[in-house]
Formats: sequence, C-alpha cells, structure tokens
Amino acid sequence: MNAPDAPTIVITPRGLTSFAEWRELWVARDLCWFLVRRDIKTRYSQSVLGLSWAVLQPLFTTGVVTLIFGKMLDAPSDGVPYPIYALTAMVAWTFFQSAVGDTGNCLASNLGVITKVYFPRLILPFAAVLCRMFDLLIMLALLVVVLVTSHGYLLKTGCHLQVSALWILPLALALTVVAALALGMWLAGLSVQYRDVRVAQGILLQILFYGSPIAYSSAVALERMAHYLKTRHIPGLSPEIYFLNPLADAIEAMRACLFGKEAVSYEHLAMGAVVALVALVGGIWCFRRAENVVADVA
Repeated sequence: MNAPDAPTIVITPRGLTSFAEWRELWVARDLCWFLVRRDIKTRYSQSVLGLSWAVLQPLFTTGVVTLIFGKMLDAPSDGVPYPIYALTAMVAWTFFQSAVGDTGNCLASNLGVITKVYFPRLILPFAAVLCRMFDLLIMLALLVVVLVTSHGYLLKTGCHLQVSALWILPLALALTVVAALALGMWLAGLSVQYRDVRVAQGILLQILFYGSPIAYSSAVALERMAHYLKTRHIPGLSPEIYFLNPLADAIEAMRACLFGKEAVSYEHLAMGAVVALVALVGGIWCFRRAENVVADVA
C-alpha cells in the first residue's frame, strides 16, 4: 500500500510545441540519415540503369506531355520552346509526386520497425522527403544542362534569366518541398485508419497534375477560370483561387525566373507559402494522431 504522502507522477503526451519533442528529433538525426541512405541504396542497388532513372523519368514524361499538349493540342507556352517549358515544371512535379507517394506510405512501409523499437515517428516522413530530394538535385542538374546547351536558342525566342530574381528559385523549390511533406503527412495519417486513402492518393495526384500549370501556362488557367466564373455567374469567387495550389505558385515562379517572360508574383508565392505552412501544421497533427494507433490497426 502506498504511503499517503507519496508523490503522484502524471505522465502526459508532449505536444507539437514541446521543445523536448523537437530536441528528440535532432538527437535522432543519425537515424534519419541512415533511413535516407538505406532507401537510396534499396531503390538503385539492383537497377540496371541506376541513377539514370532520376534523369529518364522527367525526360520521358516531358516527351509525352510535349507530344500531346505541345504538338497535338498546341498548348501555349508564353513564347518559350515547349519542351524546355514543360521540363521546368516536370522537375518540380516529378519530385512532388514521388515525395508525396513515399511520405504517404511511410508508416505502412516501416511497420515492422515501428512495432519493434521506439524512435521519433516524425523521422519517417522527413526521411522520405530527404531521400527524394537526392533525385531532385539530379533533375535540377539536368535542367541546368538543358538551359545552358539551349542558351542561344532561348535568347532568339526572347527568353532570359531574371538575375535580380534568382533568389526566388530556392524559395520556389522550398515551397514544393513543404507542400509535398504536408500532403504526404496528411495521407500517411489518414491511411492508417482509412484504407481508401491509399487508393484515392493516385486520383488526388492526377487532379493536382492537371490542376497545376505543367502542360500549360498559369496565364491560360487564369483566363479560362475568369471566363468560366463570368459565364456561370458565380459571385464571390476570384480566379486567383487557382493559386491556392502551392505547386502552381512554385512552377510559375521558376518559369518567371528562368525565362523572364513574366514578372515574379510575390503575392502568389506568399499565398502558396501560407497554404503550405498551414497544411504542414495540420499534417503534423494528423500524423501524430495516427502514429499512436498504427500498431493497433495495421
């Protein structure tokens, strides 16, 4: 029997704002890098083409998009050669798609580790995104090579770098990374209890592909949306809602910096950043709720 004056110890879960929670993530950073290296080696260890897939995937998809949208449908590209125009967006999209897919499945694919040993579960989505950032660096190198080799041709079409706005490029890429992490964490958290989410993930990514200015320009999207809202007499809606999609803001900023056909829209970037950060906070909350029950419902 406990003594009446014995101290009472109350154990409560740490919240997202707890300093100890984030310090624990920093202490376990070596585990994060181990998971990143493991995933990279696993992906390319028994592949004939190896790292070449990081180059071939955006090139192949760009070729298909160019054939269908650029040649058959004659989609406008703001005066930029269509293959290069599409490749710029495809670099961001290929990373986004793969990062969302890996992050959305990070709990299910690491279930054997989760049920055997404790570690900060938030490491899993961060490791998944960091792993895909390795591919992103390769794709960015490909884009630089294409831009350098096509420099003379681009100048003839009136394209030029906006040197004063080049600092926007890292921000646009960071926005893509945050958006991918946010959406992936939402999908990972929801898929623990709702198996339908894994099926709906592919549908959602298809919607985002056509809802982002990958095969067309954002100016065309705004024009068509304005026409639709006007003809349907829908009050209270602005075509600017298109830029609630952070990926659209990132792609628009990248093209504006690289081709100089339009000015960089800081308002759109700010809008996308707010949406991405709010989604990230919600995604962390959803993921934290799911990590506590994943072993029970898996």
